Amino acid sequence: MATTFKDGTGRKWSLVVTCGTMMRFERETGSSLFDPKMFKEIQAGVKVLNILHLAYFAAEKGAPEKNISFEEFCESITDAAQMRAMCDAAGEALTLFFQSHENGAVAKTSKS
Repeated sequence: MATTFKDGTGRKWSLVVTCGTMMRFERETGSSLFDPKMFKEIQAGVKVLNILHLAYFAAEKGAPEKNISFEEFCESITDAAQMRAMCDAAGEALTLFFQSHENGAVAKTSKS
């Protein structure tokens, strides 16, 4: 799966989840991406509003730098195919974040 998608205006969004993304998501939504239930719901495409927030916060170049508000970001996703691509990209970016940190923790532990 890809961590990129195009919106209705043709803009390409690359999503990268970082610790900062995780902190901002929790601060803005009141939900934690460390909650296994939330993680599964995002991967399954169930919590669309939370997925929109995650995608907006994880945009590689950052929506604020593109002078796009969260509302404008949401408005730019104009059909079901774009919504599905955005959900897939956000789920994949979140999965990659956890996999990279799991692998790093395993590597450090095995060297000790």
